[in-house]
Amino acid sequence: AGDRAARLWDLQGNHLAELNNPDGQGGLGEGSRGEVLGVELSPDRKKLAVGSKSGDVYLWNFQGRLLSKLEGPPGWLDFRFSSDGTRMATFGTDNVVRIWKLNTNNQSELETELKGHVGRAWKVEFSHDDRQIITSDSRTIKLWDDKGNQIINFLLPDTGFNPLRFFSKNHQIIYRNNSEYTVYIWEI
Repeated sequence: AGDRAARLWDLQGNHLAELNNPDGQGGLGEGSRGEVLGVELSPDRKKLAVGSKSGDVYLWNFQGRLLSKLEGPPGWLDFRFSSDGTRMATFGTDNVVRIWKLNTNNQSELETELKGHVGRAWKVEFSHDDRQIITSDSRTIKLWDDKGNQIINFLLPDTGFNPLRFFSKNHQIIYRNNSEYTVYIWEI
């Protein structure tokens, strides 16, 4: 919304909740930095993650109550829940991937940081079994184990475009380069 608030609706169009920053700023973050960049539903369908241009991710319940705030650097942000919903990965403009442990009491704590990207941060994703994490910047795709150790580093063609990539169910990395109209598949 133009007022930098996120609103939650059901499929019938009924307004369920208004997700506002609890600091009274009237939105998700301070001033113009509070634009909503994305949302993601937790695997258990009980929480909603809302990413803000401030670099922070806010975790909400469906009654509009703020559960936790994961802090990050201002600017572009990508974030994903693990498939079991116990962790969240965030990737921001400082090119550091942060893995957060989401406790059952709705508290969050920083578990580890994955460093090594030099290009502009784009994407982060957990594998389907949560044992690996894939990250990409404008130059590389990196594969990490769940302890934060880098396993593989793929150098990408120098196109300057946002690579679209994801894990397949059979543990392949699929990468599509928009400028080349080419799909690359790596077995891992």
